[in-house]
Amino acid sequence: MRNVGELGENLFRAWCSQSGLSPTRPDVDKYGWDFIVEFPFLSPSFEIDESAPECRVQIKSTDSQKRSLPVKLSVLKRMATQLMPSFFVFIEFDKRNDAQRVFVVHLGKEQIYDTLKRIHLLQAEDPDVNLSKKTKVIHYDESHLLEYIDGQCLKDAFLREIGGDYGKYVSEKSAYLKEVGFEEGGEQFSFSLPAAQSYSLFEMSLGVTNKIEVKNVKHFKTRFGIKTAVPELCSDFAHIEILEVKPTGVGVVKFREKNSLTPLVFKAELYTSALIDTVSDDKKKARIVCALFELEIFIFTGSMQFHPKFHDSQRFPLVEFIKLFKLMKIFNGNQDFTTELSFKNVLDIKGESFLDKVFDERLDGLEASFYLKRIQDKVESADEVQISFAELIAIAGLIKQIHALVYKKGADLQVKFHIVGELDKDKKHVIFKLFKFSIGDCYYGMMLALFGEIKEISDENNVSKVGNKLLMDVSRYNVINQVFLRQDDFSNDEEWALILKKQVEHYDDKFNVIHPPYDDLWS
Repeated sequence: MRNVGELGENLFRAWCSQSGLSPTRPDVDKYGWDFIVEFPFLSPSFEIDESAPECRVQIKSTDSQKRSLPVKLSVLKRMATQLMPSFFVFIEFDKRNDAQRVFVVHLGKEQIYDTLKRIHLLQAEDPDVNLSKKTKVIHYDESHLLEYIDGQCLKDAFLREIGGDYGKYVSEKSAYLKEVGFEEGGEQFSFSLPAAQSYSLFEMSLGVTNKIEVKNVKHFKTRFGIKTAVPELCSDFAHIEILEVKPTGVGVVKFREKNSLTPLVFKAELYTSALIDTVSDDKKKARIVCALFELEIFIFTGSMQFHPKFHDSQRFPLVEFIKLFKLMKIFNGNQDFTTELSFKNVLDIKGESFLDKVFDERLDGLEASFYLKRIQDKVESADEVQISFAELIAIAGLIKQIHALVYKKGADLQVKFHIVGELDKDKKHVIFKLFKFSIGDCYYGMMLALFGEIKEISDENNVSKVGNKLLMDVSRYNVINQVFLRQDDFSNDEEWALILKKQVEHYDDKFNVIHPPYDDLWS
């Protein structure tokens, strides 16, 4: 008796042999394909880990020309979700023993979409549905017809769908399987929030806070337009956290005093929220974030709130601290000022601003940044200082003292020190004083020559009992040398020792030269 199915499979094997393909038939056909077909390597590969193509093929032989065939959904699901390419080969015999027409149908994106959508609909109605008792009709037409009935035409039809990069085909199919059906939405959560906490949700959407507590959390997944609950991720209580809030726009904010020609300009990010209509008008606001501070702009009241936002240990360019110091002086001054917000294609506003005076404990520390920059300018250093507020505070007093010395404002200086032995009363006196310390990622050093009269003073607290305690009333001083360098650009104390040696040699004959060690006391 004629067996059309066996005829088709034997012909398929022969065509594969003609074109160098290797078909393997599983011992038991329970997975939905008749053959796994292995290809030779497409070309000499430069990548040693590249694999040769292979595909799964279902052979359907028929004497009719219906051009359609019902296939079990269990078979289609397995073929659709396998990362390996899957094909149907339809062979029409027209009641003859030779194939009259051969059609190759690739189970591509369209077929995968229709198959998985049908399965998802059935499982939404009945989670225990038996897919082996449900079918989907596969259609084929002249567009799937092989031009010639031979092995090369068959191989070419397979490769047209697989392409020249088998690895790319597999990765693209894997990505498609993960995203298919989610075009109208994916994961969704619903939750309840007390009315009193709605403002917290609004602030979280602006990036002010990043976590809030909610109740009655339910998780849903929408795939192929069907919304289904995911009970594993439902809870009576949960925390919602936004890991990253992206700015609505990037631009600048400018502050200008009424009589000033030059504004203070800060790079800024603008944050607005889609939840703005969930809060009352008096709380509707936008958020502007700069490097060292942020502003809250209240839309309906026109008021503005200022908040420093830097961590004390975080380093910033010195110029940012200087600009912040100048800005806080504007805020605390008596003159009116204007604020200009400029965010391209998002917001462009200019107008007078109203702000309560900003009394901040950081103001004294920030003032030191201004003095530090003036010291740097005196040395004519072009290095950009990176410094933290904690580092700035630690040396604030010393910076102000150095600034006064550098700019000749150090009046009424006195130096107290100990000395062993007697000073030559016929000579004048010179003391060499070295200042050196780190300024963020830079190094500053200054040597002074101090001149003046010396007198002996009582020393009730001289625990060491070393020599006599003396005091110099400084009448004048010279800045011998200053350096302002990157830490890596300064070698060691030997450079200062050489400078000191030259100065001592210069003054030795006419002066009592006093240099470290001595008490570092100033009054």
